[in-house]
Amino acid sequence: MADRFITSLRHSTLQSADLDVDVYNPESNFLYTTDLYVGSQATPVNLIIDTGSNKMVIFDVSCPDCLQTFNSSASTTFVSQGRQDSISYVDGAYVNGCRANDTVSIDAAGVYSVSDFNFLLGTD
Repeated sequence: MADRFITSLRHSTLQSADLDVDVYNPESNFLYTTDLYVGSQATPVNLIIDTGSNKMVIFDVSCPDCLQTFNSSASTTFVSQGRQDSISYVDGAYVNGCRANDTVSIDAAGVYSVSDFNFLLGTD
């Protein structure tokens, strides 16, 4: 039963009266992703939805092995908090970086956005 439910969510669209948000479950049944738009230039970033964490991680272009990255220096609304932080996961993986704030939106037009949103800017 659970496998059938998870399989049906491999690509879902969450809908409201005027917004659709796509949620994906790529290749495995262990993570979900969605597209967010970050910074003053609304850079699209495919984000892993981490349901077991209170930290959102967005990877900086300086991260050598990261595929989806954000160029924080190109955003006029980006603010580094100047303090290092990290997050570790059950499988032993971890992300190091610094705390930062910027505009984050769930739509490319920026209609549904939060300014000054706090996240971990991952660097490795």
